[in-house]
Amino acid sequence: MMFVIRKRSHPLLECRWTRPLRLLALRIVLLVPFAIAPVSTVQAAPPKFTLNLDTNVSVAHIAIDALGKNDTQDAKLMGSFVVGVDALPSPTMAGVGDFRLQTIGTVNFKLDLGGLGSATATCPKFVLKAHLPPPSPPLLPLASGDFTQLLVPYGTEGNASYKVSGTTCNFLVISGRKCADAVDFTQAPPGELEELDGHLDIADNKLRVEISGFFSLLLDPTNPDLGTVSGTVDAVGTVDLPPAEQKVKLEAVASTAGRVKLRWPKAAAAGVLFQTDTVGPKANWVKTPGVPNPSGDFVEVEVLADGQGRFFSLR
Repeated sequence: MMFVIRKRSHPLLECRWTRPLRLLALRIVLLVPFAIAPVSTVQAAPPKFTLNLDTNVSVAHIAIDALGKNDTQDAKLMGSFVVGVDALPSPTMAGVGDFRLQTIGTVNFKLDLGGLGSATATCPKFVLKAHLPPPSPPLLPLASGDFTQLLVPYGTEGNASYKVSGTTCNFLVISGRKCADAVDFTQAPPGELEELDGHLDIADNKLRVEISGFFSLLLDPTNPDLGTVSGTVDAVGTVDLPPAEQKVKLEAVASTAGRVKLRWPKAAAAGVLFQTDTVGPKANWVKTPGVPNPSGDFVEVEVLADGQGRFFSLR
């Protein structure tokens, strides 16, 4: 009795069991859906995930520069951003696509102009968002989990108001400018983050990404001489990854005369064995007769070796 297992270029396993003095042979081709790549010329899109911000550690450092003075305030961030990777669980490339980062609560600024008065600004809402994000995030090489994305377009939303008092207000009036007004950041033209730096970690089936970028725009697009709003956003997002695909190996081993055992790991014992005489769109898959029996680390089913070619699939 001879039992031969041969590997072929196609990801199927052919098992041939023969008897020395007979021409009878059994060919078993094992189809394992989780382990066989689909035959197609179209490649699947790289994985991408929407990460929700950790509001406890995500923060914006926002500065107002106006009238020769500046003030910087911090604000926590909420929102999300999209991260793409080339592969899991060990990506070598990653990048950021769509993003929306919004301040939490009202941010107040004050500029002390000395004897010339003061200026205050109130910002109930400020949003930094992707401008015309691509359908799929660009992928950049990872170096110890770090990546850098250049020239990332962004837009803004939100509103603010400002008020200037004292002698400085008189100067503004004389020059034809307002001492108090509202600002609509939605009207600001799109800008570019020169660099968007990121760091990616995967642990305990959770993806964690940190991103950081610098932005700058006019405080009031209709009054370009008034000043600028600029700053950095440091955002941290996390998402639970889907369970890793389970690759189950279905094996054929010699058994008693006229029979062959098919076995698979006990960890996949919930799988059900099916068989068909042909493959393709018209294949008629039926449940394989026999009761699966545990044997060590495997579950086994005996099938009849009657010379009829059959295809088996564990589902």
